[in-house]
Amino acid sequence: MKAIVITSPGGPEVLQLQEVEDPQLQEDEVLIGVHATALNRADTLQRKGFHPPPKGASPYLGLECSGTVLSIGKNVSKWKIGDQVCALLGGGGYAEKVAVPAGQVLPIPPGVSLTDAASFPEVACTVWSTIFMTSRLSQGETLLVHGGSSGIGTFAIQIAKYRGARVFVTAGSEEKLAFCKSIGADVAINYKTEDFVERVKEETGGQGVDVILDCMGASYYQRNLDSLNLDGRLFIIGLQGGVTTEANLRPLLAKRLTVQAAGLRNRSLENKAAIISEVEKNVWPAIAEGKVKPVVYKSFPLAEAVDAHRLMESSKHIGKILLVPRTVHLDYRNLKLLKYWTWQFVVIRPVCSILMIALQLLGLYPTWLSWTFTVILNISVSLALYSLVVFYHVFAKELAPHTPLAKFLCIKGIVFFCFWQGMVLDLLAKFGVIQSRHLRLDVEHIEEAMQNILVCVEMVIFSVLQQYAYHPAPYSGEVEKMLRQNKKND
Repeated sequence: MKAIVITSPGGPEVLQLQEVEDPQLQEDEVLIGVHATALNRADTLQRKGFHPPPKGASPYLGLECSGTVLSIGKNVSKWKIGDQVCALLGGGGYAEKVAVPAGQVLPIPPGVSLTDAASFPEVACTVWSTIFMTSRLSQGETLLVHGGSSGIGTFAIQIAKYRGARVFVTAGSEEKLAFCKSIGADVAINYKTEDFVERVKEETGGQGVDVILDCMGASYYQRNLDSLNLDGRLFIIGLQGGVTTEANLRPLLAKRLTVQAAGLRNRSLENKAAIISEVEKNVWPAIAEGKVKPVVYKSFPLAEAVDAHRLMESSKHIGKILLVPRTVHLDYRNLKLLKYWTWQFVVIRPVCSILMIALQLLGLYPTWLSWTFTVILNISVSLALYSLVVFYHVFAKELAPHTPLAKFLCIKGIVFFCFWQGMVLDLLAKFGVIQSRHLRLDVEHIEEAMQNILVCVEMVIFSVLQQYAYHPAPYSGEVEKMLRQNKKND
């Protein structure tokens, strides 16, 4: 499979798309064919060498993904092959495939596309486990979210409003503040031009907010304490503003404050599974109702991970940034549709032939009807061919060992070439390119002769190609003989 590899600690330029080994599936895991993955700040830290993956996790970047279940471990019963899912990962999302503990897998939220679903697992689990499961934000309370336009911020605004809280946010531009208000923020504060402590006190009658979700750490620590109400709770989930600070601890005692901090990535599998269960029970209904929506700023092909990281570090985005391993990807529904589009030709062709013969025998076959059948057959064969091309384009890598293109040409090549050659020759004759200067041969005879010559040449070509496409070795015992000989030599 292909995956983004960190060639050495450093800037975005150290990320490279490389061919790597497929993940090894464990008994309690699900193998997902990644449709999309989302960027998180932790990815940039890992790239710089500051945030290694947990023991046993994939060494590749990516803490969340969406995709289709390709395989399941023998102890997995909840999921089956073909299920469309999203998942919380310890790592490995920046790849075409990822193995993940079954307890960290979620169904795609109702009404959300497979691509956009990749934006939910990490932010949903982070926000729900911090401000709701731990800080116990309740209806009627106030919440301050720093970085309101981030992926976590935009999600926190929506779910907190859904749960009946009053939401304050900080952000660094009027555009970001306006967006935060458009998705539910009650008070939006530009931290570059305003003191958020004063604004919070002003908006709350001097009391402060009940809960703060903070991604800054040291630089905001004292001001966060000053912004909290009695019995307020500060939850630190990031250290973008530094790791050390001197602080006045008096507000902790005077206002009975609680300060907590936690990451998500290094929690135990059991703890992550418990969070996933709570998220599915409490958050997924809000998404199904349309009260919480994905906020996706931009999607990049997996090969453009460097540009995606540069965008994230510029902080010019709003919401989530996605990486899509495949520019073309088929979910189960579309795969089934392609199958039907291919099959329709084997139904339409004989039906049209029977109707044409019947109408000719009845003398009811005018020229316009002949052209109608020609158009129908053209559309049918074109749709079937398009479906096969799309299927091959998506699964070219998986099909490569079976030489599908050569096999297809051997079986159907003459049929397709004969049809399109006939159409081209008809047009050439119609526009006078093919002409007859022989008394006994008219244009139709010449056209037919050219078609027959082409078919004869193609038959020779496809006969030779068949020796390559359908090599006799797998059926003649040569492969088994070679394997036995190698084993004997070993």
